[in-house]
Amino acid sequence: MATSPTTVPGTQVGLLGRLAHWQQCRPDQVALDTFGGRRRERITYADLYVRCLRTADALAAAGIGRGTRAVVMTRRPADLLATVYALSALGACAVLIDPGLPRAALRRCLQEAAPHAFVGEPLAQVARTLRGWAPPSVRTVISTGRGPEPWPSIAALARTAPRVPLDAAGDSTALIAYTSGSTGTPKGVVYTNEQLVRQCGATGGILGARPGTVLLVGFLPFALGGPALGVTVVIPRMDFRRPGRARRADLLQAVTQTGATCLLGSPALMSVLAGDGRREPALASARAVATFGAPLEYDLLDRLTATLPDRSVIRSVYGATESLPVSAIDGRDLRSARAASERGAGRCVGRTVPAMSVQIIPPDAGPIAHWSEVEPLPAQAIGEIAVYGPLVSRTYYGRPHADTEAKILDGPSVWHRTGDLGRRDDEGNLWYCGRKAHAVHGPDGPLYTECIEPACNAVDGVRRTALVDAGSDQQALPALCVETEGPRRGAERRRIVADLRRTLAALDNGAQVRAIFFHPGFPVDVRHNSKIERGALGQWARRRLTGERV
Repeated sequence: MATSPTTVPGTQVGLLGRLAHWQQCRPDQVALDTFGGRRRERITYADLYVRCLRTADALAAAGIGRGTRAVVMTRRPADLLATVYALSALGACAVLIDPGLPRAALRRCLQEAAPHAFVGEPLAQVARTLRGWAPPSVRTVISTGRGPEPWPSIAALARTAPRVPLDAAGDSTALIAYTSGSTGTPKGVVYTNEQLVRQCGATGGILGARPGTVLLVGFLPFALGGPALGVTVVIPRMDFRRPGRARRADLLQAVTQTGATCLLGSPALMSVLAGDGRREPALASARAVATFGAPLEYDLLDRLTATLPDRSVIRSVYGATESLPVSAIDGRDLRSARAASERGAGRCVGRTVPAMSVQIIPPDAGPIAHWSEVEPLPAQAIGEIAVYGPLVSRTYYGRPHADTEAKILDGPSVWHRTGDLGRRDDEGNLWYCGRKAHAVHGPDGPLYTECIEPACNAVDGVRRTALVDAGSDQQALPALCVETEGPRRGAERRRIVADLRRTLAALDNGAQVRAIFFHPGFPVDVRHNSKIERGALGQWARRRLTGERV
């Protein structure tokens, strides 16, 4: 007897296992609602599940199976989701690398991952060929395209491929996700099937997402978890490599036509959505908004609050590729913490999510092999943030040195050293003080970015500021770079500098900032367009300082 499209031998785990559950409970509910391309595409749970199964059959027919590492590069949400779900169900591992990375960094990530297969859209296949992306380890090349191509496609393979058993284990490696490399070389973060399911559940919990929720997503990899939660994932028309350049009309169209109740995106994307801060009728359906990737600035919080319905809850989520989410804070509590933040206390990022633990360890500690060697710091002391729990990735792929620096064994699990500085207050809230790599060590002590910038950002006429090191390799020189609200010249600039000087003098160690520079527009990360590229900005300030001396 012929096997039906939804009859699969073996026990399904991970993301596909959750999708199998929802396609039985809600087969006709829309799982993916995308606005990219020329027309809107709506895919139900039943159709998406069948697509994942046929993708798995096609991949297996091409020789992909347990232990295979496959780079996946496609901008089509349905293709990305079906490929990642299928790979994990086969016991294979999807490798996700941000195509917006600098070419040298992207090539290094590909060489390090040593993938056995390259699955991508035609444009990615052309880039792989012309730019030499594919390392010698690649033995299988498959296209996610639908037209005649020189590469075998999933659609063509699926037409004749037999049904394959899907019997991956919960603890098998399902995903290697590369970090953005904002403070160094990107690293491959390893996740198992079970961890991905837990991570999706925790993210959904922060948003209050329940089966039937309509969730607009502004970061394509986050779309992977939606169908595992029983929600409808909405993908607006936008270039995911440039969320800060999204068109507000496209975002509003997606919300209006779908009735999206939850919105998830970086501060750069939410700044586009917030516009000028006037109430927006098109957002009447919004109930929850969550930002990630960088701190939620108070000005943006105010604009979002004014733009959204009164009942909407705004949350700023703190985490990392190695552990997401770690904590979250809603807009009301964030606003209450503003005064302390602008006095130099850092940024409050709320309480840890359930099942996660956070400790603060000495900031200058070298590699630590076992947690028994750690003496956590008391409340209010600033140190490195370490996180523990089921959402924490145990290892980096092919980076034993990075594991030594960032992982601390604690029985069968690990603590992850985030590379972030912070403290715990007496009520148990976590405060973020900036990256360790971005601290500037002045003659009277260290300066932390998030203990300096919030106060300076509050100065009239200032859009944002960045604390950088404009000194030499032998001696640090704390400097402040400034972006203004619109053009500022002459007397207005002098007034801003005077206000900044008074603000800095009132902060601990703030008087150590020796130079202030006006910058036309800060460089930001390629992934979220929200993290300031402080290394590049520091080099710019150093050149400016040298030029002024000359």
